Amino acid sequence: MGHLENLPFAFHQFPNWVVWKEEALSDNRLTKVPYQATDSKIRAKSTNPETWNRLSAAVKKSLHIASPEYKSGVGFVITRDSGLICIDLDNPDKLGGNAENARRLHAALLEEFAGTYIEVSPSGTGYHIWLWGVLPDNRLSVS
Repeated sequence: MGHLENLPFAFHQFPNWVVWKEEALSDNRLTKVPYQATDSKIRAKSTNPETWNRLSAAVKKSLHIASPEYKSGVGFVITRDSGLICIDLDNPDKLGGNAENARRLHAALLEEFAGTYIEVSPSGTGYHIWLWGVLPDNRLSVS
């Protein structure tokens, strides 16, 4: 998550936090890998709440694993029970020939949800729009 000083207090109540570290894949692309806040050598699992923790523990651990080469941070594991939804707006320039349309859509969504918690994504090129709600059973993500 981006700027934690602006994080709504309700987020602090959830034990759904992990630490993430950027790691290079075999093709040298970078990905964010979730780790447990209690031990940053053990991966966290989005399907196992026993690998999650409180925000304070995740923040503390993320400060210890930071490196100049790779980004690190804290992440929130979204579950149906949390009542939270995140709209992840990726970098519109990476969407191929529809970048201009994507920029217009991003601007419209950011305006529409201006009263909610919005953060810049870890890449610095996209946004996360956080909302209270529950998605239908058949729609957990949209490509």
